[in-house]
Amino acid sequence: MRKLALKAALSSVIANAWDGFGHMMVVSIAWRAVRLILRSMAAAAPMFIAAPIVLAQPASSLCSTNELVVFNCRIGQKIVSVCNSPDAGPSGGYLQYRFGSVSSLELTLPEGRPIPPRSAQGATETLSGGGGAWLSFSNGLTTYTVYTGIGKWGPRGEIREKSGIFIARGGKKIARLNCNSEPTSLLGPDWFDKMGVTHGDKDFFEFSD
Repeated sequence: MRKLALKAALSSVIANAWDGFGHMMVVSIAWRAVRLILRSMAAAAPMFIAAPIVLAQPASSLCSTNELVVFNCRIGQKIVSVCNSPDAGPSGGYLQYRFGSVSSLELTLPEGRPIPPRSAQGATETLSGGGGAWLSFSNGLTTYTVYTGIGKWGPRGEIREKSGIFIARGGKKIARLNCNSEPTSLLGPDWFDKMGVTHGDKDFFEFSD
């Protein structure tokens, strides 16, 4: 019965992925599959798990139903989302950074809807023990950079994940705000190429604090 339940769960998740945005959603769907499997195992065979599994739930998005969620997580009681239109690409559509709540947006960048290459810059990086990606939006001299990565950031070099917003003004750090929910992220070489977003200067952002 457990095998049938897990098989049905995986089939449902995979089907939903391909009904949506195809391969661009594989990363997010993979995380959903892992969570679903673990929860099914916990319900069907609790003797294999000594303690309840507590996994952070994805935050609600500030993207509309017809937009693609590029990045999303909860920051304290607020939400940060990066959204792009279905037709977004090097010469059309739009890409926006949004911060606030579902009922009240506090910041939208850029204010208009220029094409993605004119909206942000970003890059992927190879890190010790993993890798990461970041995407930065400007508001005058202030930059808001969303990021997600995995590397040897533990006290003894253990593998850790990190994600959030890095805020700087004139190149100087103002704040680093960590996600307190599981992030959704499509950032990576394929997405950057698809959007025509410049990979930027890799020295522009550092994952280390």
